[in-house]
Amino acid sequence: RIHFIMNEVNTNVTKYILKNAKGLQLIVAAVKCTGDYLYDTQCLHKRMQEVTENMPPLNYQNGLPITLLDPQTGLPLTDYSYAKSRRVSKASYQKLQNYKTESREFLDEYPRLAVIHMDGNNMGQGIRELMKNQHDYTTAVQMARKISYDIAQGYKKAFECVEQTKKYENQYRKVIFAGDDICFITKAEIAFDFVHDFIKEAEKNSMCGQPFRLCAGIVFIHNHFPFSVAYDMSEELCSLAKQKAKLSENLVNNKAQSYVDFHISLSGVISDIEEIRKNQYVNRNQNPLCLRPYLVDDTKDQDPTIVTFGRFLKEIKKYHHEQAEGFIARNKLKKLRDTYYTTRSNVESLIQEINSRLSEKDRLTVTSGFVKNHPNQPEVAYYYDIVDCLDFVSER
Repeated sequence: RIHFIMNEVNTNVTKYILKNAKGLQLIVAAVKCTGDYLYDTQCLHKRMQEVTENMPPLNYQNGLPITLLDPQTGLPLTDYSYAKSRRVSKASYQKLQNYKTESREFLDEYPRLAVIHMDGNNMGQGIRELMKNQHDYTTAVQMARKISYDIAQGYKKAFECVEQTKKYENQYRKVIFAGDDICFITKAEIAFDFVHDFIKEAEKNSMCGQPFRLCAGIVFIHNHFPFSVAYDMSEELCSLAKQKAKLSENLVNNKAQSYVDFHISLSGVISDIEEIRKNQYVNRNQNPLCLRPYLVDDTKDQDPTIVTFGRFLKEIKKYHHEQAEGFIARNKLKKLRDTYYTTRSNVESLIQEINSRLSEKDRLTVTSGFVKNHPNQPEVAYYYDIVDCLDFVSER
């Protein structure tokens, strides 16, 4: 009876996916229940890994020799899209149908956008620690539901708090909001503040007493940039932020903290971000120019030994407003950014020249132009990221 129900469920779910989400592949594994939850889940994970490794690649019947095929996917052209004025595959048609539900006004209104991907730190490890001694099914299921509830509610509360401020009204769209896996598209100029506020609110919540910490990747693009590429880049940036968060010198009580990384891709050039930074974001002596990723911790914004995301934002806004008294001309700041590609002495000379025309309170405070974000790390350009992002902050 149990096997019959299991097969019925799997069959119906598979049919539903084939009909409504063509292109996805369902992987199913099952093991006998012994009554020991921990042992059964370990066996299930092992079985799932075996099934995944032996699963043949997804390969639909591509039609007959007379069938028109999609040149990108190789799938048969089965439907007609009036939006594209051409025939499309079933998978493309379903995506276009869903696309119709989202107005293009948002994309057309803002020429520059930001794609943001956020993901919780060590969530898997935290869940394993909470479930590692659960043998009884009743208590294990209760704990699993508690974990799921805390994750869902924690991030939901964070989003609601940000939403209630009305600062970002009609300037963002939710793309993915599944537990701790989150993706937004926003107007480019609000992305930094949006991420900063969201992380601060999320960190007020916890999973069974374990405080939330999360990393974010932000990629700035034009509104006609391929979203799939931008999403992959934002995921890569989030991974780079996580890499820095997991370095031993950055752990706090053996826990990774929240970090943010970003990249500006307005030229349309698509490449590996780490390679871009190794080849393009270095000076003549091969010293790195990017301080990113940045730690998100408002309690350390005043700490002179570290450049946090909050301090970075304050610096951008300080030099963004050209109408403020004692402002530094934008062309001088751009010149400073370009000078970073030469030598340290050239940077110091230019900062000295800029400061000579300003009152003491308005001067660039890091006179060398370089800082260490950790005692064991080399000095990195302080003002490069700031000047590079002057056009990506809100006027608010």
